[in-house]
Amino acid sequence: MSASNRVIDSLLLDDTFLEEEHRALRDVLRRFVREYVVPRAPRWESELRVPGEAFRELGRLGLLGLSFPAGHGGGGAGTRGAVVLNEELGRSTFGGVASSITTHTDFSALHLSRAGDDEQRRRFLPDVLSGRRICALAVTEPDASSDLTRLAVRARRDGDAYVLDGRKTFITNANIADLFFVVARTGGPGRHGLSLFVVERGTPGLSNGRTFEKTGWRSSDTGELVFDECRVPARNRLGEEGEGFRWMMRGLDHERIGLAAQAVGLGEAALAETAAWLRSRPAYGRTLWDLQAIRHEIARFL
Repeated sequence: MSASNRVIDSLLLDDTFLEEEHRALRDVLRRFVREYVVPRAPRWESELRVPGEAFRELGRLGLLGLSFPAGHGGGGAGTRGAVVLNEELGRSTFGGVASSITTHTDFSALHLSRAGDDEQRRRFLPDVLSGRRICALAVTEPDASSDLTRLAVRARRDGDAYVLDGRKTFITNANIADLFFVVARTGGPGRHGLSLFVVERGTPGLSNGRTFEKTGWRSSDTGELVFDECRVPARNRLGEEGEGFRWMMRGLDHERIGLAAQAVGLGEAALAETAAWLRSRPAYGRTLWDLQAIRHEIARFL
């Protein structure tokens, strides 16, 4: 562990939770963020998206499948691997980049491993783990927010397909994604009437609505999805009909741990930047760091 991390990790979390392979992974990710992400991220912020080549580069390095089982073509690093990925992306200080990438790695495509069958995994995972196809999770709706029990996008069974109608909003990767993991209502009201589908870009009846230009996380492409008689093959349903709520709940714990790790990485970066500035800022013939009261304030954060 580096000296700076040793100061921050006063609870010895590294020694408690991480194996040597996770520390090696962190070194790879930190180098990738420093050399690839940070120099390009300002441009991505202005373009309101993380480009496809960034996902493909992550795929080339084997970093898109860290949480996926090795038997599914992933890295087999589990939740601890996801924590390292999210923390290092958070440390970049570009929250939009972290959001866009981890929506692909941890929020959406993992449902293929959880709920998908062998045929679905063979069909979708090679392109997902290589970054050739970008993923998004479509849950939030204009009148329901992210309250799963109130979702209204309808999926009506019609022969060997489901016909989806309705609108999703504030969807991360809405404009750049190739695969959308969509929660839609196949049954009655409440949590038991939901199912989970993979909807491929180019499916007739699927279109993009508004794109949201945000004040922060600008490189996290965010927009609306419109389903108008969108016919999705029944073989693209993940799990059984009515199991959508279950699969969403299965994902929440993993996703929340990842988001917490992003916050930790961002906090560590903010603390390091603050300390560096205090050591360089002249004041009263010394630097601000030399003032004991300032060091007391910094110590409160550790």
